Amino acid sequence: MDRPPPQSSRLKPADYVLAGLSVVVILLFYAFLPLFKVVTDCSALYVLAKSWNGETGWEHGWFIIPAVIGIVVKNWPKIKLAPVAPSNLGLVLVAVALALYIISVRTHLWRIAIGALPILIYGMIVYLWGWKRAGYFLFPLGLFYFCLPLPGMIQATNSLQLFVTKCAAKLAMLCGVVIDVTGNKVFLLGKGDFDVDEGCSGIRSLMALLLIAFVYGYFIHPERWKRTVIFLSAIPLAIVANILRIFSILIVADKISVDFAQTIYHDKVGFFSFAIALGLLLLLSKLLATGWKRGPRTITKKSGGSPLDQVTP
Repeated sequence: MDRPPPQSSRLKPADYVLAGLSVVVILLFYAFLPLFKVVTDCSALYVLAKSWNGETGWEHGWFIIPAVIGIVVKNWPKIKLAPVAPSNLGLVLVAVALALYIISVRTHLWRIAIGALPILIYGMIVYLWGWKRAGYFLFPLGLFYFCLPLPGMIQATNSLQLFVTKCAAKLAMLCGVVIDVTGNKVFLLGKGDFDVDEGCSGIRSLMALLLIAFVYGYFIHPERWKRTVIFLSAIPLAIVANILRIFSILIVADKISVDFAQTIYHDKVGFFSFAIALGLLLLLSKLLATGWKRGPRTITKKSGGSPLDQVTP
């Protein structure tokens, strides 16, 4: 059910008061009230910020909030031109978000509260401005979910870990490296052994590449199906790049030095493998944008032949 649209696109004074009170309440319950027990009693946003570390693999979380704000600022001229048609249906979304927040407090699951925050903000925008303007906030609010670490993500990648290990070992064997594989452990016979741990499964590079694909596809491709292809392609590209990384480590260990492969090379090669995956993602984007186009083919007229000149098939 929509409220009658106002005469202009400007908010009424009462709407400004409501928006201001909403911001104050959100900050109070999310940033200040210590309702969630971790080590000590903490607020939801404090726990979220503390989870952006190397152990969770979510260091990129620090870049999400500035990116969300930057996208909104970039789209602000378009947002101001969009028609205003406030809708009471926004209050339904607000009610859903509040219910999720209450559940999170009762169960001490702070991730549910953080997951409800974009729903709460989107519901308030729909209630104050309507669906047209709220549509400009869908992408940045969706981007916000990339800063929410999933519990046990790295530990849950055991299958991916084993798959990467086997594929890298198979490639190394094709190159003449004598290897024995047991689970995630790789033995270079007579030279040493390697453990492919959870972090080496590629989950960190996968999440980073998914984030880049999500943002890149939004700005470069207006068609939704192309954005979806770019986003989903990040998954196999990240896995392939990580297989090549482990494969190269095994080759370096066999041909040069096990110690060098396990230390200096291991620490540096991750950047190159990620660059390869990113380059393939950009190449796919270019192919989606231009297609498999070939340039015009010119046929030169031969003497005594048919008058075909500058024929473009």
